[in-house]
Amino acid sequence: RGHARRTLGRLADFDLVIFVSPAAVRATAALLDGAWPGTTAIGAVGTATGAAVSENLKPPAGTFVVAPASEIAAGSEAFWAEWEQCGRVARRVLVLRAQHGREWLAERFGAAGAVVEDLAVYTRTDCSVDPAARSEVQRAMVSPLPVITVFSSSEAVEALDRQMADIVGAREWLRQGVAIATHERIRDRLLAAGYTRA
Repeated sequence: RGHARRTLGRLADFDLVIFVSPAAVRATAALLDGAWPGTTAIGAVGTATGAAVSENLKPPAGTFVVAPASEIAAGSEAFWAEWEQCGRVARRVLVLRAQHGREWLAERFGAAGAVVEDLAVYTRTDCSVDPAARSEVQRAMVSPLPVITVFSSSEAVEALDRQMADIVGAREWLRQGVAIATHERIRDRLLAAGYTRA
């Protein structure tokens, strides 16, 4: 928390600060002292994150860029396209996130010449599998119906494996089913992890 507060205390040093999720917005709002500097642009990845920024931070006029909802592009790609379209330039960029994530976006800004810092403002942890959920998985494993799993983040691939680790045969069973990825990078992670129907 001390490091996060110190970094947030120098927001005026950055041309652009990017929030990657509503959780990042809420965590930052709890750590932030004082008003948002009018010279620092705010980026929001996704409309839900944008709504959280408006509600929690009340950004100064003209500082706010949000990735629009789109059937073609979503997340980091949509934000990057919006940023390029607006014609702004950012030399110092801060990405507010959990411990990991949105590396692609940081790489794009870095390739464009920006100095990029990542700051973890909240911690993402795995959910524990309670006895009822464990029993449900075990029943599903003996069902003739195929399992279909939807993955909305790359980190979820390994997280689900960790959750299923002590259920004998569960990880192999998941890989025999169908995995639906909400983005091609997630699909690539699934294929690398041994899913063949992603």
